[in-house]
Amino acid sequence: MAKQINPRWYAPRSCFRVRKTINGKPITFYGGNGAHGPNDQEAKARAVLEIYEQILNFSKPKPIKPGLLAELDELVEDQYKEIVVDRDMTYLEQAAKEVGELAKEGKRHPVFDKFDELEELREANAQYRSQIRLAGATALTMDSPLKALQERYAAVQRQQGEAQGVTLGTQTYYERTARELVEYLAEQKIVTAVQFEQASSIIAGYRDSWVQKINNGDCSHSTAKKSLLGARQFVDWMVENQHISRMPPSIGRKWTAVGVDEVDPKFLTVKECRTLFKDAPHKLKLPFLLGLNCGYREIDCKSLKREFIDLDKGVILRQRHKSKKKVGKPQAHKLWPITLRYLKEHLEQVEGEPFAKGYSNLSMNLTDYIKGNVPQDPDIRTAKSLRSTGAEEIGKIAGSHNPKVVTQYLAQGDMAMAKHYRNEDTVALFDALEKLGKLFNLSD
Repeated sequence: MAKQINPRWYAPRSCFRVRKTINGKPITFYGGNGAHGPNDQEAKARAVLEIYEQILNFSKPKPIKPGLLAELDELVEDQYKEIVVDRDMTYLEQAAKEVGELAKEGKRHPVFDKFDELEELREANAQYRSQIRLAGATALTMDSPLKALQERYAAVQRQQGEAQGVTLGTQTYYERTARELVEYLAEQKIVTAVQFEQASSIIAGYRDSWVQKINNGDCSHSTAKKSLLGARQFVDWMVENQHISRMPPSIGRKWTAVGVDEVDPKFLTVKECRTLFKDAPHKLKLPFLLGLNCGYREIDCKSLKREFIDLDKGVILRQRHKSKKKVGKPQAHKLWPITLRYLKEHLEQVEGEPFAKGYSNLSMNLTDYIKGNVPQDPDIRTAKSLRSTGAEEIGKIAGSHNPKVVTQYLAQGDMAMAKHYRNEDTVALFDALEKLGKLFNLSD
């Protein structure tokens, strides 16, 4: 069958594809992801093997009853224990003597019957496992509904997140990105794990839908990349837990390669900042202040802990939030009087960490508010504009004689700086922050 496959080059996804009609239904199979062009013979050969395996997997044997292997393993273990483990050495030694005596008479000892039963069970176990290797691990779960799997995945992420101290926003991210994929698949009539394994072209269409959103200006490259990454993590989870047999070929190395956003900060004027703060909903006032005063983004707010805050001195000493694989850079900010007041009031009203609950869509809500209250032509201003604006103005205040102030404000400073800053490290920064607060002069 493999020799009959002649995959054609498919440029939009840098791979090869074959279209087959199986049981009257047209199906597209993809392989050789990451190929360098139609003449990439190595990738094409790989595609033939991958597509051949997909076609074989498409028509699988009848799924094995869920839990059957566990039952078999239990039977084998019980039988072994009955013959060996639960017997003392006296029994075994006696049986050995009896075997010899019965052999002289041409008879067979009953213990051999037990071992024969054990061997039959082991053989049956091996046969079923061999069938599963051919049929794919999906046989273990049969037609698991994707929605149920997504809900189970979300529950697991929440449980692990709480145990590991992951922010609620990150937990919500896992749940949202998996749900978006499942909802898209449901619209295409793909609702079970078995159907998912056979829907390579539709899964590829999910990525294409995000690329189209970028082209239409409906989302940023960063948003699309995060959504695709989250979807892939959900699929990884399904593979690891044997809800599907393997990662679909359409989710290859370039799955999240959708480009990057141009670095083009959009600034707010001092007057706009004053008006925005004065009219902002109470819930957004503290994040607004932290965005200007400290250059905080959503992740900086959500990862802020009480232990970082010194209310008596009016400062925040911390390390900038980074992934677990990276060490955050030292970060210190002197709080403006109005920022300190709002922060004190907020800490008195909430339990636990400052932004642990109720701020899952902080950046989006702040962006919507800014977009709805300042002109967006020619520049589009968002929540990130607070950080950009603060850096721009503090740079003007510090001047060319002290450029380190801006990098300290943005937490892009020297990694060799002490974790708990020496006074001389922050004199220029704190002085510039005080002047920055007077420049904006924010009030209710």
